[in-house]
Formats: sequence, C-alpha cells, structure tokens
Amino acid sequence: MAVWRLLWLGLWLLLAIPAHAVPACDRVELLEQAERTVMQDGRVIDRQMVGRLDALPRAWRDERVQVRYRVALDPCPGRPDRALWIYRIGAPYRAWIDGRPAIPVDPAARISEGESLVFNGRVPALYTLPAQARTLDIELATVPYVGSGFVRLLAGPHTALLDTRVIDRSALTSMNDVTSTLVGIIGLLALLVWLMRQRDHMVFWFGGACVAWSLRGWAYQTFVYAGPPLLMEQLNPLLVMTTVACLSASTLHAIGQVTRRRLRWMALGYLLALLGLAAALLLGRGSVPMRSIAFLAAFLMINYGLVLTARQWWRERRRSHALLAGGLFVLIVGSMHDLGMVTGFVTPDHWSFLTPGFTVLLLCHTVAVSVYLGKSLNRAELANEELERRIDAKSRELEHSYALLRESERASARAQERARFNREIHDGLGAQLITALRGVERGALNKEQVAQTLQEGLDELRLLMDSSDLGRSLYDALAAWRNRWDVRLQALGMHLRWSVDDELDDLDLGTDAILQVMRVLQEAVANAVKHAQAHHVTVLAWLEPASDDPGSESLVLEILDDGLGMPATDPAATGTGRGLRHMAQRAARIGAQLQVTGAPGAGVRVRLELPLREGDAPLSHPTPLQPV
Repeated sequence: MAVWRLLWLGLWLLLAIPAHAVPACDRVELLEQAERTVMQDGRVIDRQMVGRLDALPRAWRDERVQVRYRVALDPCPGRPDRALWIYRIGAPYRAWIDGRPAIPVDPAARISEGESLVFNGRVPALYTLPAQARTLDIELATVPYVGSGFVRLLAGPHTALLDTRVIDRSALTSMNDVTSTLVGIIGLLALLVWLMRQRDHMVFWFGGACVAWSLRGWAYQTFVYAGPPLLMEQLNPLLVMTTVACLSASTLHAIGQVTRRRLRWMALGYLLALLGLAAALLLGRGSVPMRSIAFLAAFLMINYGLVLTARQWWRERRRSHALLAGGLFVLIVGSMHDLGMVTGFVTPDHWSFLTPGFTVLLLCHTVAVSVYLGKSLNRAELANEELERRIDAKSRELEHSYALLRESERASARAQERARFNREIHDGLGAQLITALRGVERGALNKEQVAQTLQEGLDELRLLMDSSDLGRSLYDALAAWRNRWDVRLQALGMHLRWSVDDELDDLDLGTDAILQVMRVLQEAVANAVKHAQAHHVTVLAWLEPASDDPGSESLVLEILDDGLGMPATDPAATGTGRGLRHMAQRAARIGAQLQVTGAPGAGVRVRLELPLREGDAPLSHPTPLQPV
C-alpha cells in the first residue's frame, strides 16, 4: 500500500506542475500567430491577425497582390544559441529579423549588408536568432504555390531544433537530392544506350523523362533563387509536364500502343501548357491558372497511361505491364495528395508525396526498360545464331550448286569443244582429204601433189590438236609450230627468224582464237614458201597498248619475208588470192584486224592485231620485241 501511495503522489505532482514552469527560452516554441498585411497596387487591402495555415482567398493569389507576415518573437536575454526553424512557406519569400535580413545557417547562404535574398519556401531552413530578437517579417516574393502562406515556424534553442531539422531535411531535401541524382544518372545512361540503339524509342523517352525529373529536383530544392522568383516557380510545372509527357510516350512504346493520333494529342496538350506558362511569365499575370492547367494536363496523361497499361496487362498478363501500372498508380496517389495541398483540401504542413511517387514510377520504368533491353539482346543473339545457321545452310547449298554449275560448265565446254573440233575437221581436214581422194580417183594429182595435200592435212590436224589442248597457251602453240616448221624450212633452204614475247605464256585466248591465230601464221608462211621464193621468214609476236583504247592491250603477230613481194594493191581487199581471203576471214572471226602490205621485190608483211578482252592480257605491259 505504501508503494501505491507513492505512485499516486508522484502522478499528482506531475499534473500539478504548470506547463509554463519550463522557461520559454529553454524550450521549442511553435509560433502560431502572425499579423498578415495584404497590399494591392501599393495600398493595403487587408490587415489582421491570423493563425498558421491561414487560407488565402483565391482573389489574392495574383501577381499584383503582396502578402507580408509579422510574427512576434519573445526576447530571451543572455541566450545567444536561439534559432528559428522555417518548415515551409507557401511561396518564395524574403525574411527579416528586427528589420535586418535573416541569416540562414542550414542551408547556408551568404548575405551582404542590406541585401535581401529570395529563398525557396519548399526547403526547410534554420536561421540564427539574436538574443534580443523581437519580430520576424516574411514577405511572399510571388504568387503562392499552395493556398496558405504561413505554414509552420518554430523558435527555440539551436541544439533542440537540430533534431527536427535533421528529420525534415532527410525526408524532404536529402531524399530529393539523392533520387534526383540517381534518376539523372540513369537517364544519361539510357540516352547513351539510345544513341547506340536509336530504334528503341522507349529508351529515348525514358531517358528524357529521367533527365527532366532530375532537373526538376534541382529546381525544386534550390534554396536561394538567383533569377526571378516567378521564373523559378514556372519551371516546376514545366519540368513536371515534360517528365509526364516523356513517361507517357515511353509507356506507350513499352505496351505497344503507340499511334500517331495519341502522340499528336499528347504533343498538343504539352504545347498548350508550355505556351500558357510562357505567356503568364511574359505578361506577369495568370501564373496560378496556367500552373493548374499544366498540372491537370499532366494528371490526365498519367491516368490515361494507367488505363491503357492496365488494359494491356489484362490482355497479355505481362509482368512488365503490371509493374508499369503499379508505378503509375503510386504516382497518381502521390499526385492527388499534393494536388490536395495546392488546392487546400490537404494542409500544406504534410510531406510531399509527389517526389516519392515519381521516384517509384521511374524505378518501375527502369526495371521495365532493363527487361526490355535484356529481351532485345537475347532476341538479337538468337537472331544472330539463327542467321549464322541459315548462312551456313545457304553456303552449303551454294557450294553444292556451284559444284553442279562447274560440272555443267565443264560438260558444256567439252560438248562445245567437241562440236567445234568436229566442225573444224569436217570443214578443214575433211575437205582436204576428200579433195585428195577425188584427185587420186580421177588421176588428176601426181605423186608430189598428193604428198603436198596430205602434208597440208597433217598440218591442219596438228593445229587442231595444239589449239584443242585446254591446258596449252598461245605461247605453247607457237613453240610447237616452230619446232615443226623450223626443220621443214631449213630443208627448203629458208631461214626462220623467231621473236616471241615471254609474256604471251600468261595469255589465255581460248581455243578458237588460238586456232585462228595459228592458221593465219601458217597460211602466211605457206604463201612465203609457195609463192615468194624467199630466203628468210621472220615471225614476231608481242603485246602493245591498243590503238583505240590506251588502257587495254592488243596481241600483235607479224610475219615478214624477203621474197618477190606483191602488187601495191591489197589482194585481200580486192578479192584476189584465196589464201589471203581465208586469213582475212579468220581474223574477222575473232575480231582481229589484218593488214597485208608489200611491194614488188620488197617482200610481204602480214600484221594481225587482236584486241584483248578483260582477263586475257597479263598484268604487266611489256615493251614489244624488235625484229631480229
């Protein structure tokens, strides 16, 4: 019983101690009363005592109206460690203590003598209070962004206010700074990824939204306004609109619901809000309605995106769609809370939920974009593997087709060569043998004529064999011909002079062209043996630049003799001389030019010039050999 009596005695003593027993200078005091003065066009239109969270009539939220508060401070002699904590003011503001500019210590700001800075009313701030401080004057620098101007003020010992300052600063300023920095880095990385993958429009709009929100965080938490207060206040709805527009475009791309009509409506809404904010800034009027329109447009975009995303999730049941829908829902809840603060349905002494809501949505978008990029990379890798498999299969098919084509070409070449060989035998060797046979049967040829005819047929057969060897070049055919005719000419008392360019060894003319060139050579030498009574025959062959095209080459074959010569007229041109006509026909058959020149007693010169097609001539351009 004694214990219970002591407990009741202690409780009665606690209740009996009056609240003012603690000196006012030693405790944190909530300042709830202020004298509000409202002026318009230089005249006072209202002056009265108001409590904190005073509601400003809508008519006073105008650029021509100036609102000023005067708060009484209880002086505390001998207490130099007192401070003033301002949680929030409803607009950018200026502050004086006993007529002197208030000096903030956290966040710190340099104030020159007589200078009055404009502070951001959204940022909680701690100011020093002189020991004899009596009054605090706060002037709203522009139109309030919420329905109240005087929100919450605390005065008390510096150390006691630090705890409150730390809590609110962590909840408002620090969280905003960290999330803005993080989101800004994510946005820059997204834009870098987009530069490498410019077809991914979802990544581009997501990066733009992150950068816009990061800039909004910087403007939102700038404590000292360096520019006009109205400009800084207009930046907030503009950056919010930019963030929402970019997020909406990114969401449409993410769920596959992008249409030109939707993009045009979004662009139109954004442009109208932008023009309205700019016009209010330039005219200095109507900033509050324009901000309301901008926030309303952003709010409608978010809700429209939520409806589309939820509907698409219901159809496809994708986790990324559910994640985006959840992020949009969180943002809508946060924006409704903050819109309530702006319109007066929610008291402005609460924490802002818009920043956490946007942060959650951006994080959801980050996950969705990461999943999208991961799937894109997987699809690209699978596509590359599938492409490699198809390329391998096509390569094998092409190799097989090429092998069949080569075999077909070889068979066709053999068939053509066989047909050409048969035709040449029929027209050349066959005709000579039939002529010899008929001459023998009729007794029209003597022994020497029969031998000559058979020799000509044998020469024709050898020419056919030399030109039909697919592995033999013109150089080899000329060498084989020289081996046979050098002995024959020596037996007839004639000397063969020979000069053939070694570069002809790399020349591939084709069997028909080789045969016609060899026939021209043999016919020219045979004429020199039969008709010219020559003692020397010179054969020259070389390559030289073509006369009609200096960039290409021509094969030149010349046969010269020192015999009786011929008339100045060209027998091949006049139609006389069966051998010369045959040479002209063979030259024309392969596209060559034939010139036969000579004079009585000066011998005969036969020149064959064959332009080479691309791939016939060797790589080098040798100088033609001089006759020997």
